[in-house]
Amino acid sequence: MRGGLQGAVPALLGLAILCAGLTGCGGRVSDRDIRTISLDEVVQLYAKDRTKPNTLELIDPRPRSSYARGHIAGAKHIELNRLDPQLGRDRELDKADMLVVYGNNRSSAIARAAVKRLLDIGYKRSKVRWFAGGLAEWSASGRPVDTVPEELETDPVPAPAPAGGG
Repeated sequence: MRGGLQGAVPALLGLAILCAGLTGCGGRVSDRDIRTISLDEVVQLYAKDRTKPNTLELIDPRPRSSYARGHIAGAKHIELNRLDPQLGRDRELDKADMLVVYGNNRSSAIARAAVKRLLDIGYKRSKVRWFAGGLAEWSASGRPVDTVPEELETDPVPAPAPAGGG
């Protein structure tokens, strides 16, 4: 019996670290703080943003390869690790009236974690929403989806600095 318990401790510790890493919120923000938004509401904001810019900022926190294969047209790719409370708020995101985060679908833990990070950074709860239906619901409704050309899928390797300091 004791051997089974010893084997469970590392697994539980690993799970706790994973959960802390996904939330990154230091316990201040929880799932209860997440507000959802429906497809119809996102569609309305999306249409309004076309005539009144900065109404909506769609945020896709999925890995770059997922974003490249398909994302809501106009969505900004911001991976979870770039949403760091120590880095503070993003001036571009501050301009938007509403920040809507989405993932692949309702089971997207990374999208929920991104919402929590935005709240932890200091964005008002009234300004941040989770579009739970995600890319799956958006594309199933016939809404526009973009892809990234294969050659642009990865970050370019920075050019070496010129020799001689300048």
